[in-house]
Amino acid sequence: MGVKELAEIIAQLLQARVSSSDETHFGDAFFEPIVLAVSGGHVSGATGVDVEIETNNQFKAIAVKSGTNAQNASAQSKQNQEFNELRSRLHKIGKHFDAVIGYCYGRTTGAIPKGKIYRRLAGQAFWEELTGDADFYLKLMRFMGEYPTEHRIEYEAEFNELVGRFNEEFKSEFSALDGGIDWEKLIAFNSSKEKPNNSKFAREVAEADYQPSLVE
Repeated sequence: MGVKELAEIIAQLLQARVSSSDETHFGDAFFEPIVLAVSGGHVSGATGVDVEIETNNQFKAIAVKSGTNAQNASAQSKQNQEFNELRSRLHKIGKHFDAVIGYCYGRTTGAIPKGKIYRRLAGQAFWEELTGDADFYLKLMRFMGEYPTEHRIEYEAEFNELVGRFNEEFKSEFSALDGGIDWEKLIAFNSSKEKPNNSKFAREVAEADYQPSLVE
């Protein structure tokens, strides 16, 4: 495995969790309010939809995502189902239903994927459709300025504090007598048929809702 230090295992475990939760947190806390402000839409009450924009002849439903890696195939299928459910409820209003997954950065085609009802727009194409300004994505970057860099220090402090706390709990459960890692115990914890139910470490990891303060 090439991993000998407890802290390295903890850091890798948390990093995997953070990388997925960051996509959601950054989309919800930072980009979604901007999409609302520039589009003239309003917050949607429908499951899986963040912003609704309604005109005389069209109802646009937008699911806001940070980057194009935010959804796997299963999540995209669920998203399509949620769009379908909303379209069914709105059938009686007689307006064209336009479902969009909007990725705030990256690049993708605007074509409707096979078997889906939504379009995928990313980066420049997404922001231009919302604002009519082909350069808005660049203006947004300039507006952000040094904000992400300034909050990096706070992010790292929170992450390191969490690594330290989990490291102590990991030691108490998976340390060998020589101070190294008890790999057999760790593999059994991860892969045995019986799921461990008295592990404080497992409960802490499962309950952790780590959302670094990149955006406040």
